[in-house]
Amino acid sequence: MRSICCDASLASFRVTPSRKVPHVFDGHETYSHIRRWFQRHGRDEFGRFVVRNDNRVLRLKRSSQMTDLAEKHAAADGTALRLADEQVNDMMAQLSGWKVADGKLRRDVQVKNFRAAVTLVNSIADVAEEQNHHPDICIYAWNKVSIELYTHTADGLSENDFIMAAKFNLLLPAFVKA
Repeated sequence: MRSICCDASLASFRVTPSRKVPHVFDGHETYSHIRRWFQRHGRDEFGRFVVRNDNRVLRLKRSSQMTDLAEKHAAADGTALRLADEQVNDMMAQLSGWKVADGKLRRDVQVKNFRAAVTLVNSIADVAEEQNHHPDICIYAWNKVSIELYTHTADGLSENDFIMAAKFNLLLPAFVKA
């Protein structure tokens, strides 16, 4: 909220921003107040990650399609080890839609339109920031998104890449063109 100060003697106006104070719930808020606060911060009232797509709110729920990989957290300390080819093949069995190309984990997705492609990229960026493991993302042909995962510190594929791919698989059904 902004306030406008007017000094009649100087005939000038000054706009001052309101103070930004971290919000603390003290138990006196209404349910709708708490729900709106969570929605503004990308979560629903239960703390689940929320994706906004074409004015619809899509909640990511734990379901039968969530694998053990998607429940893990990518190691952020740079200690990820490169996986052997046998381990890569075992992990590929847990993912659908991904392929290994040029030593990188890759998936191409076609979405409804350019806006959906940008929204998908932003949703992937939110998950990547939360996990501190960032993919290479490319929008091409106006409605196609390419996602590549590769661990630079391990100089190859690590478990973190497969964890991120599983997490991205949870996002994709909301965006993939039917």
